[in-house]
Amino acid sequence: MKMSFRLLAFFVPIFVFAVASGKQPKEHYHRYMLSDYRPQHNPRTQMDYKRHKAPVYPIDETHHKNISDTMGPLIKLVESEETIALQHLLVRIYIHEKFHCMGVVISEMLILTASTCFINMSPEEYMVKTSDDILHAAVKSNTSYHFIRNQELLTVLRFREAVFFPQIVNGAFSVRMCAHILEENSRALLPTYIRWRHSVYTQRTVVLALEECRTRMHDPMGKVFTDTMFCVRNKKYTEHCQPTFGNPLVYEGEICGINIMGHNCPKIFGVDVYVNVYSPDSYITNRVEAIKKLNIESAIF
Repeated sequence: MKMSFRLLAFFVPIFVFAVASGKQPKEHYHRYMLSDYRPQHNPRTQMDYKRHKAPVYPIDETHHKNISDTMGPLIKLVESEETIALQHLLVRIYIHEKFHCMGVVISEMLILTASTCFINMSPEEYMVKTSDDILHAAVKSNTSYHFIRNQELLTVLRFREAVFFPQIVNGAFSVRMCAHILEENSRALLPTYIRWRHSVYTQRTVVLALEECRTRMHDPMGKVFTDTMFCVRNKKYTEHCQPTFGNPLVYEGEICGINIMGHNCPKIFGVDVYVNVYSPDSYITNRVEAIKKLNIESAIF
């Protein structure tokens, strides 16, 4: 309080002297200090305020097309007409209570994820958190699976106890995987699980040519980027590495790839790298069924 009086005693004589000498003081005074003006931007309190119409900006249709609902794309099931939202199949994998990467449930017993999550790590048990935030114990499966073409880059985990989803009527299930390798310019869905929102952001993307992928990855000779891998554009750029390891790529409701490098890891490439996941048995079965529907025998005889 004493300090305030001392400041007033110091500045008031200077102000009086400036006014008496006909010079303008250097201090700037706002209108609300000298009148009833109040800058609330409301005509009831500021009489000279005039409302202006808000500008109308064009709607970015491509932005809305790229974003799906928060549950992600629907995934088809084998030998069934049922589908299930991807969010129910995505799991978070923990080692020693620390989050490491994502994975996708491909049956009531199996989880598919990226081996790059577990470099120099071989724990006896993994803890897997499903979409309902329940932890389940899982172990690494040493069985070879026909849908994996690169055993070094993909890992299959096995639940210690079968996990069933109320969204699936039959209980036991297995998800559909691509019947063939995705070709250049194939249009697919790139889902990203946002942990703090517990939701899935999905954008449309395009598969790039193998040569372009290797050029972007600075690996023109294909020493690291082999023909079992492919890349897609990711328009959601981030400044830092986004650990999306283990997230799947979806094509026409089927799982076609698993992310093995995250997004912009270890630096910005502008593309996401996946390992091919496909089931040639499904392709052969689909082709046989298509041939049967043609009814060739009746046409010939």
